[in-house]
Amino acid sequence: MKKVFTLISLIISMFFLSCSFQAMEQDYSISINFGSVNKSRAVTFTKSDLSYLIVSIEPKVQADIKVDIANGETTATFEHLVKGTYKVNVSGFTNIGTKIASGESEPVEVKIMKTNSVSVVMHSSPSPDYSKCMPGDFILKDKSILSKDSTPRAGTVAAVIVRAAEGDKPALGVGIVHEKNGLAWCTKDADGYTASISGLEGTLTEGYTDGSDGWDILKEACSDAEGNPGKYPAWNYSLTYAEKNGLTGYMAEGWYFPTFAELNTIFQNMETVDESLLKAGGDQFDYDWYLSCSQSTKSWYDNEKSCDIQELRALWFDGGEEEDETFKTDSDFKVCTVKAFN
Repeated sequence: MKKVFTLISLIISMFFLSCSFQAMEQDYSISINFGSVNKSRAVTFTKSDLSYLIVSIEPKVQADIKVDIANGETTATFEHLVKGTYKVNVSGFTNIGTKIASGESEPVEVKIMKTNSVSVVMHSSPSPDYSKCMPGDFILKDKSILSKDSTPRAGTVAAVIVRAAEGDKPALGVGIVHEKNGLAWCTKDADGYTASISGLEGTLTEGYTDGSDGWDILKEACSDAEGNPGKYPAWNYSLTYAEKNGLTGYMAEGWYFPTFAELNTIFQNMETVDESLLKAGGDQFDYDWYLSCSQSTKSWYDNEKSCDIQELRALWFDGGEEEDETFKTDSDFKVCTVKAFN
């Protein structure tokens, strides 16, 4: 579907700056007034994503005009227009200077004592091609890609790529903020504490290796998960990651608690990933234990609950050592969150 929305109405009006009666000496102005946005549009960004506009006119009778809509500006005025035919071009940018929309008006004839109007249809710019991303590349908050060899501006990075796209696997990125104080997989009063969830059993290469639907699997097995996500602290960290870190639009969707295999993928590219996380002002993995959403086939007997409790998998980011004797209520492990980019 073509992603289009009408953002701007152009009202062309005559404005006399001199009293001359010669038509070619008359002065005119063009005012750009922002209209309402069509609520039913199918786009991946919203009006709030636009920070400023660059408005230009053809023929180029004066320099382009910047309209800072983030600070409430609503008008661009072109002065000294003689009568003739003009066209207006508009480009929309995010606050870090990435163009995400553009459009142009139909030709409009400016005449003496005549008011015309024309609309500009803004087309969303093509989405970035994440299939070309390499480990260490930056994904910025406005969806754009920045090479790992670059240094991003402070506060602009949403994720660092940890896995390049391959086959049916999309590029995978990790959020730059980690829970370094540790979170439990679940609390002792959660249904998930005693539940045996075979759908979440996975190793480095087999079983459950793609965590993108993990929360759905957990909710199906544990009736209290959807209504009480706080009982699943490590899971809830990913569910609330975008909101807590000010991510919006496309960047607010799809964050999830990684599997053991996905943590190992990060470990395989740890040096490159940590270098980029450092540049982004994020949390590095260094040599820490990180908890995964994956469960082991092993279990231990809980005398208090009188049942077997399934164990978890965590990864030590120093040699890739796995830990199969991890308790679901243990909060000594750090947690990160990931997102697929496709």
